[in-house]
Amino acid sequence: RFTGVEGEASYRFSPHFTAGVFGDLVYGTLRGGGNLPRIPAARLGVRLNTVWHQWSGGLEAYRVFRQNRVADHEAETAGYNIVNAD
Repeated sequence: RFTGVEGEASYRFSPHFTAGVFGDLVYGTLRGGGNLPRIPAARLGVRLNTVWHQWSGGLEAYRVFRQNRVADHEAETAGYNIVNAD
């Protein structure tokens, strides 16, 4: 059984800039109990995008949370932060 939520919201605060937030969370359980394997950790982040004539770019930062709902023979993973630019 899968249970989860995913969302994204953005706001254009000028003709050239858009900011947004995003996140997702999924749980997976087996019928007989226990966690499904290979379920990603929850994440929550922010984005800033710009478009200026033929140029565009963006910056995003997000947190991937610790995954401790793991299946048998899987290891828990620590949370981490990521920053991307394009």
